[in-house]
Amino acid sequence: METEEITALEGLEATQRGLTQRIADMVSAAQRGENDGSEIATLTQRVAALSEQIEAAKDEQEQAERERARAANLQARAELPRVLAAATEQRELFLSSYRTACLSLGRFLELRAQAGSLVGKLSTAQFGPWPADLSELRALDLGSAPTEAIADLQPDTGEGWRMSFSVTPLHKKAGR
Repeated sequence: METEEITALEGLEATQRGLTQRIADMVSAAQRGENDGSEIATLTQRVAALSEQIEAAKDEQEQAERERARAANLQARAELPRVLAAATEQRELFLSSYRTACLSLGRFLELRAQAGSLVGKLSTAQFGPWPADLSELRALDLGSAPTEAIADLQPDTGEGWRMSFSVTPLHKKAGR
């Protein structure tokens, strides 16, 4: 409801309460013989007219509220296809990226293991692996790099805050 509509309705209701109280006071005074009650009929007519105005104002408020709700509903209905299309696009992007991340991690670990095997083959019996080779192999460790790669991002604290997927190293199945 609009503030102006509420204020106008409250003003009418306050006036009605004041007149009703005034009528009650006049009736009491007339019963005590302090008043002839001639104004009671006029005030009663004013209260009845105010009642009609209040009902009309309430009807207008209800109509305005229905119209606002209808407009909000139409806006939501118009916006829904766009949001659903964007969500579908992001879902497909996520699934593709998730698959790529799992495959990339699997391939990375496979290559790192292969590099470790080669460093072992190049090592000498007396001195072990060559320091330069060992340094290059250590440089491949992920450590906190995955966490650092997303350090500038903020976690979702909305409805999806508990949804997460681990990136598991995967390899394509043979024959595919």
